[in-house]
Amino acid sequence: MTISSLARQRWLLAVVFLLTASAQAGPAIAPALKAPLQQVIRHLDQGQPESAIQSLLHLQDRNNLDPYERATLKRFLGHAYLQGDQQALAIQAFEQALAAQALTTTEQHEIRYQLGQLYLREEQPRRAMEQLRGLDPADYPQAAFYLTRAQSQAGAYAEAIETAERRLKDAVRPARHDINHLLVLYRQADRPESAAALARQALGWYPAERLYWRELARLQLQLGEQRAAAATLQAMERQGLLEQPQERDRLIELYRHLDAPLKAAELLEQALTDGRLERNDANRKRLATAWLQARAWDKAEAELTALVVEHAKPVPDWLADLAYCHYKQGHWTRAIDTYRRALATRQLTNAGEAWLLLGIAAVKAKALDTAQAALQEAEAYPRQHRQASQWLEWLDHRANADFEQAS
Repeated sequence: MTISSLARQRWLLAVVFLLTASAQAGPAIAPALKAPLQQVIRHLDQGQPESAIQSLLHLQDRNNLDPYERATLKRFLGHAYLQGDQQALAIQAFEQALAAQALTTTEQHEIRYQLGQLYLREEQPRRAMEQLRGLDPADYPQAAFYLTRAQSQAGAYAEAIETAERRLKDAVRPARHDINHLLVLYRQADRPESAAALARQALGWYPAERLYWRELARLQLQLGEQRAAAATLQAMERQGLLEQPQERDRLIELYRHLDAPLKAAELLEQALTDGRLERNDANRKRLATAWLQARAWDKAEAELTALVVEHAKPVPDWLADLAYCHYKQGHWTRAIDTYRRALATRQLTNAGEAWLLLGIAAVKAKALDTAQAALQEAEAYPRQHRQASQWLEWLDHRANADFEQAS
């Protein structure tokens, strides 16, 4: 955080007016003090805070200063210390200027605005809140922003949210940092519904702002609004705002959860085609799995076949998935050959299922000896035992019937 340059400009203009006005209502600077103060201003404008500080410390030793002049010197000294990055001394000088109770209301408000920011820097949020409350937003439009930061730093989230909401309500088109700060406050206060409503409102002000689309989708997922989140991510996809791989992954997973696996596969295929997703083995296998889940057996078969052909030693589970594609399309001989190849590796994740489907494919292909051997292997696996046993009973019944007919 930096002290507002706008506030410093306002202070310098006020000082110039103070030192050059010939007659004014209220307290005034003695003519003998104006010239030294003008020199102080020149030091500050030239980036020489140390020279300004020395001059001001010397001026404080004068005996004929009235309370207003002493408070004014402290005020100048606070700004000089601030420019010289001596925050603790700046705070002390500003506090002494306020304690004198001799400055005009406008001058006191200017110091309170600076002190509020300095206390924030020093992580003294309660003191910052005291200084920033009640400042006129017309004169200090950022005061409410700093006040909300102080309130949230102090853990007073309800107050911070109230201040931030009022600031947004008064704005025709709120600044992004005000919206972002309120979103953070809602998160800290665990108010996802309010945050989602604000994100939707923010998109009305900034429809191309990727941050608000992303935040809205995140909040909708948090609230369990999966269809709404999918619609938000779809809108991002149409506008080319899905820049992060994890965002595209989130949409793909949402499609799967919403029983739309074909859309998930198509989105993944498009990402691989246009280069937004690297076309490596892992992503190609992921696409093949998506086609399998979508029951697009021919597309899954094509992707898996390409992977298997390109590798001298393909991953065993790739072979099992390819065999499953053959099986689902009724390509029994291909299914048998590919399952055999997969099982020969002895590294399958689910060997029991491979033996079972190999046996069934062999039955369909009328290769009954192969079927008998495969189903006996499958029977040894607990999850496949029952189904394999039923097929073996069927084979025995078929063999007996054939024998009786032959007799």
